[in-house]
Order: sequence, then structure tokens, then C-alpha cells
Amino acid sequence: MKVRYSRRALADLVGIAAYMREHNPQTAAALEKWLRASIEQLQTFPLLGRPTDDPEIRMFPIVRYPYLVFYEVADNEIVIHHIRHARRQPLNPGAARS
Repeated sequence: MKVRYSRRALADLVGIAAYMREHNPQTAAALEKWLRASIEQLQTFPLLGRPTDDPEIRMFPIVRYPYLVFYEVADNEIVIHHIRHARRQPLNPGAARS
């Protein structure tokens, strides 16, 4: 399966990297690399995340860093809809979709 990032998810990655470069430059590159490598695991294990209130959206917690990846398994691809810090308030059902 192929992983595809929505515009929102790409913007999330850019925002996370920018925030980290500003607050902890030594960690920024490692964090972005870890996020992308963790998300790539979904190619092999698309159901690794758990279901959410929206039956089409799954949530995959990133181990080591407190981020949550919201994604959908569609046809032959994994669509990454949103990436957010785990300490932020929970999303409303369906809000992860771009």
C-alpha cells in the first residue's frame, strides 16, 4: 500500500517541524524523521491504529513522541489526514478528515 499525505497533514508536518526548530533545534530533524518512519509502518500494517468515532478514520499513536496520526485506509492507499500533538484537546468525530 502507498502512503499519501493530505494537504492538511503536510501542513501539520511543516508546523510541527517549524515549532521544534524554534523550541528545540537539536530534536527537530530527528522528530520529523521519526514521524515519517513511523507513518511508513502503515504501508505494511494498515490496521495498526485503532478505530475512532468515525468508522473510516483510524488513529495511530507515535511511540517515543506524543503525536497522533489520523488516517484512512482507502483502496490501495493509506491517506494521512491529520497529525497532532497528543496533549491537544480531542477532535470532534470526523474532524480529522481533510
